[in-house]
Amino acid sequence: MLETPSEVVTVLLAGTAILLLLVFFIVSFLFIYQKRQLLHIKEKQQLKLDYERAINESQLEIQEETLRYVGRELHDNIGQILSLVKLHLHDSQNPDQVGHAKDLLSGAIADVRGLSKTLNTDWAEDISLPELLSRELDKLEKSNVLKTEFLYDGFDCPLHSKNKLIVFRVFQESLNNCIKHAQATWVTVNFHLAEGEESCILEITDNGVGFEPAQASAGSGLTNMRKRMEVIQGQVEIVSRLQRGTRVEVRFPCQQTTTAPPLHEQN
Repeated sequence: MLETPSEVVTVLLAGTAILLLLVFFIVSFLFIYQKRQLLHIKEKQQLKLDYERAINESQLEIQEETLRYVGRELHDNIGQILSLVKLHLHDSQNPDQVGHAKDLLSGAIADVRGLSKTLNTDWAEDISLPELLSRELDKLEKSNVLKTEFLYDGFDCPLHSKNKLIVFRVFQESLNNCIKHAQATWVTVNFHLAEGEESCILEITDNGVGFEPAQASAGSGLTNMRKRMEVIQGQVEIVSRLQRGTRVEVRFPCQQTTTAPPLHEQN
């Protein structure tokens, strides 16, 4: 049965309409997909910028902290030793005084060598995170600022040096808060694996005066600590009570990571 011209036109118009509608849906889908991809790329770029910014800030602050420590050591320790050496050498005819001066000089030389290692900018590549934590606590002990205890069971923690910088700086910031605000006499640091998880936990506990976390959460120090851990997919939790001390828990992935954490792929 032959179709009339009007029926043919109707079929052609309907087919054209369907084709245009299909083209519209395809173009719309491609546009939305491209927009999502661009947004995803921008988010990854921003995440990388945040990561690099956190690395740079942590590195600069660690250098400043190191220089302050070196300055104190030069003034309070090595400076005093050299002054004693000068006094002993005034009586250069006394063998005992000269011998004592030599011993003091040997101690000063050893201290200078130790400081030179502290100033080494490649420390993050060569030293494990547990050793860094232990050295920082040794500094506190040596300075008679706090009594310290370090608990570590020897598990492997292969962090990349950049992530190590961030964790170590957060650790330093926690200790600084303890020294400046807590009025504590001791601090315990417990570095261990999370049970049933591929995460490391670093706990810093003191016996200080404590504070109200809700009131202090807006402080720049605590905020910076949390933001820095976020860029390596970590987190910081703080538990504190007035007159009952403070516990800072830093949790972060144990695996080796060389770049900023990837975003979840979008559908």
